[in-house]
Amino acid sequence: MSIRKVIGIHSCREALKIRKAQELKKMYLKQGWEKNSSLRELANLAQVKNLQPEIVSIKKINRLIQSIEELHQGVYLEIEHSFDFNKVSFSESATILVLDRVQDPRNFGAIIRTAWLMGVSALFISSKNSVGLTPSVVKSASGGVEHVPIFVKDNLSQYLKELKNKKFWIYALDSRSSKLIWDENLKGPKVFILGGEGLGIRKSLKNICDESLSIPQTEKNSNYNVSVVTAIVLSEALRQTL
Repeated sequence: MSIRKVIGIHSCREALKIRKAQELKKMYLKQGWEKNSSLRELANLAQVKNLQPEIVSIKKINRLIQSIEELHQGVYLEIEHSFDFNKVSFSESATILVLDRVQDPRNFGAIIRTAWLMGVSALFISSKNSVGLTPSVVKSASGGVEHVPIFVKDNLSQYLKELKNKKFWIYALDSRSSKLIWDENLKGPKVFILGGEGLGIRKSLKNICDESLSIPQTEKNSNYNVSVVTAIVLSEALRQTL
């Protein structure tokens, strides 16, 4: 089980609320934290979980996570937690996301947060050519990482085939597809595959898909940002199940 680094007030607050006491390993607060009401709240939440924050200089936090105060906001939390795919339960209308080679931390963080708010059951990313769960991604997700099971895998094709065997319908989001998301019945268990910035979805993954879907746009020579595609697709899937 690996250590996950959490930075930023919102992300740390959610982690302290959600994670069990034994999963919370270390917490660092900047010197002078008492003057900040948000950091005082975090210190109180840590105390409830029997976690004693270590008070250090801004320079030390910067060095520990190779970041700056503007990003970590004077707080850094280490968590030992991971999700077990075999223990994830799926409803009859479950939604799973698969991200192929998403490399922008802000995009990935925004996708995780949207996935949380839209009730996504699980999220898969490739272990190669993907940004991974960096502190910047966790901060951008603003607490979403604590709610959505995220799996980093070497072979996404293998897991897509497993999901097919579990009766999931596999969709590729492709701007060139003639079939729009509004015209598809998305009420059953489904997987949406989205490609990374400028890279698209690998052919090996597309070949596993049952269908390709697109989102309407007025400009044919451009594409939506991957985090925007995620929000639009998940909102339509959720709309159909409400």
